[in-house]
Amino acid sequence: MTGNCIINIISIVDDVISPESGYIAGKKIGNAANGRRFKKGKTKVIADFTGIDKMSEEFIWNLSKALYIRNYAIKKSRIVFSGLTNMAINAIEETIAEVAKSRTESTRPKLSIDKMTVCPTCGIKANLSNESGYWRWTCSKCGAYVGCHKDSMDHLPLGILADPELRQWRMKIHNVFDMLWIYKMKKTMFSKHQSRRLAYQWLGKTLQMEANECHIALFTLEQCKKAYSVCLPYARVIASKRTIEEGSVL
Repeated sequence: MTGNCIINIISIVDDVISPESGYIAGKKIGNAANGRRFKKGKTKVIADFTGIDKMSEEFIWNLSKALYIRNYAIKKSRIVFSGLTNMAINAIEETIAEVAKSRTESTRPKLSIDKMTVCPTCGIKANLSNESGYWRWTCSKCGAYVGCHKDSMDHLPLGILADPELRQWRMKIHNVFDMLWIYKMKKTMFSKHQSRRLAYQWLGKTLQMEANECHIALFTLEQCKKAYSVCLPYARVIASKRTIEEGSVL
């Protein structure tokens, strides 16, 4: 006879559906489903969501992330969602698939190495050199350069070549852009990779750019200035929140 392990989600999140509580719920469900006493597949875990009217996208993402990490895709037959509409269950299933996809996607620039090693100003092929132990591609005419990924055997450039002014602007936009995805990561429990990917998706839509072109390492001077003006207001809000949380004077 099949037994059941009923997990009441209400008790897990204390009636507060916060983004972080989604991961707590998914972790507890996943641990129960993967427990030793369920190895023979004779027992099902019933996750009871009765009484929860609404789950935020962040809650569903974190719930799905925890379930995916605990091999939900393989063992999902052991889990029964109770108190959820079919629409909510479908949303969880779709998000789990998105989590799986996001863990295999890269946030690196999608352009080929041939395109990234041509100087955008002079139009000539850059030369690969090793200075002070660091590999980089340098234009022999104007001196623009770009570094390489440390883990790349082919010396894949970090982006397109840049002169001093463009390099300064790229660092400037990174200072504000990175604040956004790091803040998102801490508040939603997304991974570093997921937070950066979602931040680039948002920035790309805002700047009306193609997904494979939206990367700071590929930005021109004009694009850097536009991106900076978009991210700066949000970065200021985050900075203000941090100051308040730390008890500092604004």
